[in-house]
Amino acid sequence: MLKLSPAARAKTSAGEFVNMVTTDVNRIRFFWFRLNEFIYSPLNIGFCFILLFIVLGHSAWYGVATVFLFVPLNAYAAELQSKFEEKQMEFKDARLKLMSDVLSGIKVLKLYAWEPPIQKRIAQLRERETTELRKANYIGIGLMESSFTMCPILATIACFVAYTLIEGHPLTPQVAFSCLMLFQMMRYSANQLPVLVSESIRAFVSMRRISEFLDADELDERHFHRLETNTSDIG
Repeated sequence: MLKLSPAARAKTSAGEFVNMVTTDVNRIRFFWFRLNEFIYSPLNIGFCFILLFIVLGHSAWYGVATVFLFVPLNAYAAELQSKFEEKQMEFKDARLKLMSDVLSGIKVLKLYAWEPPIQKRIAQLRERETTELRKANYIGIGLMESSFTMCPILATIACFVAYTLIEGHPLTPQVAFSCLMLFQMMRYSANQLPVLVSESIRAFVSMRRISEFLDADELDERHFHRLETNTSDIG
């Protein structure tokens, strides 16, 4: 922070720096902790689809097509959540900056009795921050959870309908229970994906913010002279 140039320091407030240290770093850390699940879940879904092809044959393609129908919806939900997360972090930075200014100028604030307007301004920023957070949770995560929950169920129905009505095969207990077990395994991974996608979006937003801070202009060290203390001259 001290090595930033005046122009870069004007763009980066102390509240934004504190927010990066306390929030953004933790989001990236949590993402790396669950990276193995992010790799395991798609592999598990792909493995289940391969077994479905072995059991159902070409009827499994209908389940795959059903899954791909949900891809645009999930992409739209992820884009919405990323946008809401960025706005929420902007309002949080503004609130922390205002709090830092209030604490640094607390004597002037108390002297002129500015507590009510400052408190109102902080409450407004907090309300806008929580509004964006609710949007990210309800629209982004809620939409993705609904999509990933309904996707295996609709894929199961599509596979069974294609297997019995289109291809004319009898739905024996061996086929039915084997497919239900595979879809149950797939449903567990599908239920984990919304949380993993949400955490990855938050982590990438945080990495973008930290990257912009690290790429900011710094002071030219050639313009400074380091003072060296000669201990022999003391005393």
